[in-house]
This record gives sequence, structure tokens and C-alpha cells, in this order.
Amino acid sequence: MTATFLSILLIYDVYIIIGVSIIGITAGVTAALSFNHVEIHNFQWSYVSVIFFAFVTGIASHYRNHAHYEDQLLFARSFSAGIAHEMRNPFSSLYSSMELMIDILCQCSKQCEHNHEENINELKSIIRSNMRVINNSNETINLLLSSINEHAISKNTFQEYSIVNVIKNAVESYGYKSSEDRNLVTVKYNKDTTYFGSDILFRYVIFNLMKNALYYKNKKNFNIEINIDINKLHNVIKVKDTGIGIAKSDIISIFDEFYTHGKKNSSGLGLPFCQKVITAFGGSIYCQSQQGEWTEFTILLPKIDSKSTNKLKYELLSQKRLLYIGDNNQDVFELQKNSFSFGYHFLTVSPFRLVDIDQHLNQADMILVNLDSDGEHDYYMTKLQHKLALSTTKVLYLYREEKALHLILNPKVNYKLVNLDKLKLGVTEGICRYFFTHFNQETVPSPNSLEAQSILLVDDNTSLRMYTGILLQRSGYHVIHAENGLKALQHLDTHNVDLIMMDLEMPLMGGLETAKQIRGND
Repeated sequence: MTATFLSILLIYDVYIIIGVSIIGITAGVTAALSFNHVEIHNFQWSYVSVIFFAFVTGIASHYRNHAHYEDQLLFARSFSAGIAHEMRNPFSSLYSSMELMIDILCQCSKQCEHNHEENINELKSIIRSNMRVINNSNETINLLLSSINEHAISKNTFQEYSIVNVIKNAVESYGYKSSEDRNLVTVKYNKDTTYFGSDILFRYVIFNLMKNALYYKNKKNFNIEINIDINKLHNVIKVKDTGIGIAKSDIISIFDEFYTHGKKNSSGLGLPFCQKVITAFGGSIYCQSQQGEWTEFTILLPKIDSKSTNKLKYELLSQKRLLYIGDNNQDVFELQKNSFSFGYHFLTVSPFRLVDIDQHLNQADMILVNLDSDGEHDYYMTKLQHKLALSTTKVLYLYREEKALHLILNPKVNYKLVNLDKLKLGVTEGICRYFFTHFNQETVPSPNSLEAQSILLVDDNTSLRMYTGILLQRSGYHVIHAENGLKALQHLDTHNVDLIMMDLEMPLMGGLETAKQIRGND
């Protein structure tokens, strides 16, 4: 009975249990019949009820444990979603306020005396640093919620990132309780290389390992050393602390969900999630420790040109959408032909069909713009760039003729210039690798010469109006402000505007009444 009960608890697979039971009973009957002196009246029917009881009890116990696990998981999801919602709202509000502050400081720096300029620049630097922290926090929240809900790490956003840069950024941006805590952490490396994955998720892994280690920071001579060793076989990252260590009996369970040991208020989800992340990258993570002395986590990441990484890229390519804007030529035919073998979805649009471009712009994972074909059509190129500036999609500006470089490119576009004649891997493979490459902004001429459309922004809420105006200005528009309908009508007498954005309820004259006045004047 004990053996049957334990088998059910350990195996907990109904098909395996039934199979093992049939094999065992068959073997027993066969063995019994093979002896001539064994007769049917020697069969112990009481064992049937005992075994049946073991089966029923084992299945009930397993069901109870499984239900308890599901309840824990459901609680973790609900709790995480609630915290994320409560955190994102103040983060967004704080970010908006900082954007407004930095814009006001930029205007003040032009009017202030020189001796105040250093103080203003320092304030701007602090605000930008805080904005980066808020951005990283929001991105981490989104990714964690997505992964918890889907039981798996989403790989659609994986790109190539520098290992050293991501780890250094994680160490610098970690929320230390004091400057002394920051001095406890050191980073050492022999050289840098890239890995294929998510920078946000990898930063979370480093955060979690540091947080676990810093729990024991009060121990004498405590420190954390992160060692990056790039060798021919692997990219090795070791995170070692001189804390209290982990007992050998506990190491085998530290990556199990909800397992905690020696820490208060711990959910037991951090290390299992870290293992999920590293496994999604195609790597592995394991732990070594000497109780009372040290603990070391070792992360092995595959090489960027390894078979596993190339296989993952190839699988992700089948989910990518590539939009080509320009005249048809041999390069287009090659990309379209190879879309069947590489798996990506390929679509071409004429640069004169701005309506068609609107339909497909936000669905694409990367956009190709042929500057050679657009070079003679400045009007359409300008309109196209305004649309691209409102999108976060990667843009490759393709060219072969040097005259295309004289075009004025909007710096708000997330783009990269690519000379097709210098692609070493060929047009298709050379372009497809940019799906997984993080873009660094190119240096381009000032956008002041771009044709800017005017927007009249009417709202009595000053902070909301200024913040909206900043977003529109950053997208290349000229913004005119008015605090009520009467002011808006006065501006319309002296300015030509392309669009009016107006609040409904305002003092002196509201939005509806102002709209009637404008239509009546027309």
C-alpha cells in the first residue's frame, strides 16, 4: 500500500500509473500461474481493497496538492497584477511631470545667466536619470506580467545586446538603500560580446541575484562580485557573494516555484523566473555554495553565432513583417523571393500611396525606405517622415546613390542608413539581421528645415496643455497654445493652422461654442 501510494504521489501521471499497474498485475499473475502448486483459493482478496484504497487516497492527495499549487499561482498572478496597476499610474504621472519640468528648464536655460547654467544642466541630468529609471520599471512590469500570465517568456522582442553594458546598467540603476550598498558591488570582465535575448529581462535577473545577496549585507566583509568571462565555448557570468551561503540540501530546491528558505516576506518566485529567462535565452543557470562562507550563481549564455541562437532567430523570422516603401527593383524581387525561405511576411507599397502606408505602418516589425526612389519626390518624403516619426518601428533607409544622403532626415524616426552595396551577407540576409539589432540614432541635419504643420491646442488645464504640446513638438509639429475659445478665435485671425485640438469645457467660451463660431466664420 505504501509503495502504491508513494508511486502515485511521485509520478502523478494517470497513464503511467495505469500502465505500471497493468504491467505489475500481469507479471504477478504470470509468475503465480507458472508455479503448479499455486491455486486460486490462495489468492488474498483483501489485498484488492488495500490497493484500491491506496489508489484512491494517492489520487485524492495529488489532486489536493495540485489544487493548492494552482491557488498559489492564481494568487501570485492577481497580486502581481494589482501591484503593477498601482505602480504604473503614479509612474506615468511622475514621468509626465518630469517631461514638463525638463522642457521648462530648457526654456529657462536660454534666458538665465551663465552662472546658473551649470545648475540647470545638473537638474536636467537628474530628471533624465529619473525618467530612465521609470521607463525601465514600466517595461519590467509589462514583461513580468506578460510572462507570469503566459507561463512562458515571450521571445518576439529578442535582440542582440552587449553583455557588459546591460550588466553595468543593472548595477548602476539598482535601487540601493544607501551609497554604501553600491560600494559592495564590483563588476569585472576580460572583454565584451553580445547575447541574444531581452535587455530588460536580463537586467531583472541581475537585480534578483543582487537583491538576494544584499539580504545578508550586514555580515562582516560582505561583498558581491560579478565576473564576466568571455571564452571560446560560452559567455560565462558569475555572481558571487560572501553571505551566509546555502546548505547542500537546499540548493536542489532553490529554483522550485514558491520555495523559500531563511528569508522573510519572500514569494519564492524570483529564482524560478530567473531560470525561465536564462532558459529562454538558450542558456542555463546553476548555483554553488559553501555554507557560512559564499554563494555563487553561474549563468551560461550561448554564443551569438551558435546553432541554438541561429535556430531561434530563424524561428522568430517567421513571425516578422517587413514593409518596403519605394519603387520596385531587383532588390525588392530578391527580398520577396526569399521571404518564402526565410519565413517573414513581405509587403511593398508605393511612396505615393500614403493612405496604404497608414494601413500597414504599425503592423510592420521593420520598414524599408528606398531613398534612391524617394530622392526626387521631396513632398512625399516629407509626409512619409512625419508618419514614421509617430511610430516606434525600426526604419532602414536604403541607398546606393550618394545623392540620397543629401536628404534631410527626421531625427525623431528610429532609423539606420544602409548602403546596399556594402552588405557583406547579401541583401536579404544583410537586411534580416537588422530585425534583431538595436539601433543607435544617426547624426542628421537639424529638422528645422522640415515642413512643420501647425496645431492649435486649446485647453484651460495649463499642465495638460503644455505636456500635450511637448509631445506634439517632439513629433515635428508647430504648436500654438490657447487657454479658452476666445483666445483660440484670436489666434485663428492671425495664424494659419492645419488642426485644432480643443477641450469641451472651458471658461469664457467652451469647445462646442468655439467650433460653431469657427464653422460660422468659414
